[in-house]
Formats: sequence, C-alpha cells, structure tokens
Amino acid sequence: MVPSCFSKACLGALACLFLLAGPAQGSAQQFTNYYNVDCSNPSAQFPTIGSALAAATDGTSIYVPPGQTCTENVNISYLKNIAIVTAWQQTFTLAGNLTIQSSHTVEIQGMIVTNPNGDGIDVNESTDVTLTFVESVNNSRTGLALTSSQVIINGAGAFSNNSNIGINAGTNSTLWISAWQTGGVVDISNNTGTGLNADRSMVGSFGNTIISNTRAAPGGPPNVAPNGFGINEFGGAKAGFFGGFGPVTISSNAGGGVSLVETSEMSLGGGVSWALNPVIVQGNGPVGIALAYGGALTLFGAQVTGHTMAGISLYGNSQATLIGPTDQISNNGTGTGPGRAGIVVEQGSQALVSDATIQNNGGPGILGLLHATLDVEGSTFSSNAGGAIVCDQSTALETDLAHSALGSANACTVAPPGGHHPLGVGGMSLALPDWHGIKARSIKLNGMIVSRHLNASPLAK
Repeated sequence: MVPSCFSKACLGALACLFLLAGPAQGSAQQFTNYYNVDCSNPSAQFPTIGSALAAATDGTSIYVPPGQTCTENVNISYLKNIAIVTAWQQTFTLAGNLTIQSSHTVEIQGMIVTNPNGDGIDVNESTDVTLTFVESVNNSRTGLALTSSQVIINGAGAFSNNSNIGINAGTNSTLWISAWQTGGVVDISNNTGTGLNADRSMVGSFGNTIISNTRAAPGGPPNVAPNGFGINEFGGAKAGFFGGFGPVTISSNAGGGVSLVETSEMSLGGGVSWALNPVIVQGNGPVGIALAYGGALTLFGAQVTGHTMAGISLYGNSQATLIGPTDQISNNGTGTGPGRAGIVVEQGSQALVSDATIQNNGGPGILGLLHATLDVEGSTFSSNAGGAIVCDQSTALETDLAHSALGSANACTVAPPGGHHPLGVGGMSLALPDWHGIKARSIKLNGMIVSRHLNASPLAK
C-alpha cells in the first residue's frame, strides 16, 4: 500500500498555500497628497511620474491620464500608502522600468510597462502590493520579478512576450492571481525560458489564467527547466491553481507544462463545487507535468493530454495523487521514444490513482519502473498501447483491476487493494484570499482618487 504520508505530502500544497493565502491587506488607504502627472506637457507641475514621486511622502496618490506614455524609469522606495492610477479599466504606458523597493500598501492601476533595457516590473522586499489591470509585456528581460515580496495581480493582466521569464516569484515571495474580471484573464504567454518561475515561494491562482507558448531559452539543454516550461517550481516552492473564476490553461509550452523539483508541490484542479471550471494541461512538448527529486502533485478535475512522452512523469522519490473522478490522462505518449505512457513512475516514486480515466495513450496507461510504488483504484483504462499498467519486477502494485486487464509486459507482483482511499475534494474548504475585499478596495480607491484629481489642482491636499 502507498504510505499514509504520501497523501499528506501531496495535499500539503493546498494547506500551506492557503494558510498564507495571498498578501495581507492593509487598512483602507488614506491620502494626504494628490498629484497630477502630465507626461505630454514638459511644463506641467509634474511632467513625469518620477517627479511626482520625488515630492511624495507616505499617503500620496498619483494620477496619470488615460492613453499617455511616460518614458522613464519609476522607483517607489521606502514609502507607505502609495497609488499610481488612471481612470478605471483604462490604461497608460510606462516606457521603462517600474521598481517597488521596501514599500508597503502600493496600488498600481492600468499601467502597461514595456522596457527595452531590462525587466518590466521589479518588486523587492515589499508587502501588500496590488497590480490591478496591469500589463508588463515586450520587455527585454523578465516581465514581473519578485524578491521577498507579497503581490496580488488583480482583475486581469498580461505578462507576455518577454525575452526572459514572464513572472519570477523568487526567494520567499507570495504571489496571488485574482483574475475576477468577467471575460478577462491573466495571460502569461510567449515568454522565453519559463512562463512562471517559483523559487522558494508560494503562488496561487483561482482561474482565468493562461500560461502558453513558452519558448526554450537558447543555449541550454533541451527539455530541462527553465527551458520552455510553462511553470517551473524549485527549492520547495508551493503552488495551487484552481478553476474558480474561469479555466486554467497550460498549453503549447515547448519544454513541458509544469516542472516540480526539489520538494516543490502543486495542487491543480477544477470541476468541483468551489472551482467549477476545468484545468487543462495540453500539448506541452514531451511532458505535461514533470516531477523530480521529491516533487509532489495533487490533481483533480484536470485534463492532461497531447504530450509526446508522458502526461505525468515522476522521477526520484516524487509523489502524485490523482483523486478524480474527472481527471483525464489521454492521448499522451504520441512520439517514438521509449518509455512512453500516460503516467510514468520511476526511481522510488509513488503514485495513487483513484477514480481517473486513462485512455488512448501511445504506451501503457501507467508505467512503473525501478522501485516505483503504485496504488490504482476505481479507475477506467481504455485503448492504451501495451495495456492498462506495465511495471518491472521492482515495482510494487496494489490495484483493484483484474490481472487480465494489466499489460502483457507486466512483471510486478500484484496485490489486492487494502481499502479505497477517501480522498475526495468536493467538500474541501479553502481559506481563499478575500478577493471581494481586494476588488472593492481597488474600485473605491480609484473612484476617490480620480474624483479628487479631476476637481483639484496638482498640489491639492
């Protein structure tokens, strides 16, 4: 039987992520300074955002008219209660870099950042940073880089077409994607190296999230993170992606869909009462989800389909729990290389597969090698090349499948199941971030600032 600690490890991403679910929200922002910026008028009181920030103290709001372009690097440093906004759900452009350094309760609204000379947005050692309808695109390096910071991407946004990583959540950061806008998404696409990278950090999304078309970085080994994976986690990072506001789609990434290494964890799912929308991992080069060196995955309500080697690959003491009943692992192993399967489990790794549908894969449904441990219960297998399950003599298999249903190459000793594992997630209660409060705060803040700016002089108090 798969050890009981197995499920605990895989479900750990859920528990840990949502105990610290998103940046802590500060009290309602209070402003004592209201500054108008006019980047189209060199003679204005504040012709740049930087000039307004040079005069700013704690409690300063800065208004930029919609449609303007400000060509400058902007640095918010050692300040509290700072806002840079435009009209609600409209945009202005920053041609340069935005850095938020050692600051608390910062709201940026409607900014489109494009920097030809480096990162788009850098957030360092800052807390309660909210990026509402913000885009960081076409930068010569990373779109959004976090270091020891707490950030919410709010409403919708884009972090695409960057020459390096789309979003890098580095070193003890927390990133929450709250794409609540109807018809809106957070788009992390067409980046180079990795779409979303998490290093010793925590990342969460409640849907309306697309991570696609990540290109492999030139000069590195093929199909190894961070070369072309949609999501890469290492250093014990934790992530949860759920189909709440809308679907989660991880597709067409050159190196693979998701990479979990160095005890990193991910919970990925939808199709349940609190997250109705699907999660789709589709057509990501060789592998949909790759785990190595202690990686852990919990999967429910997800479709993993269309990969040339494997839908899910576990290596080096990694663990996966598939807890259905709507998990579909299909049409994987479509290439010509050896070791193709719907799910590959090897080198001391463990998989618990409960109530999943595994079908039409170009190898066996599940392939167990080199001291793998498999617990397969209540699942449906059909039209998999080589049969439902194939394993070598070193693999331990516990299953409720009839021996005749296993692949003809199966060599492991088959034990009957020790009892169905009650691992359903339909009634799971998660302490999600208060996105209603985040949304309401951003709308209220915008209305207050825009009203004051449109009816006051640049230095009004």
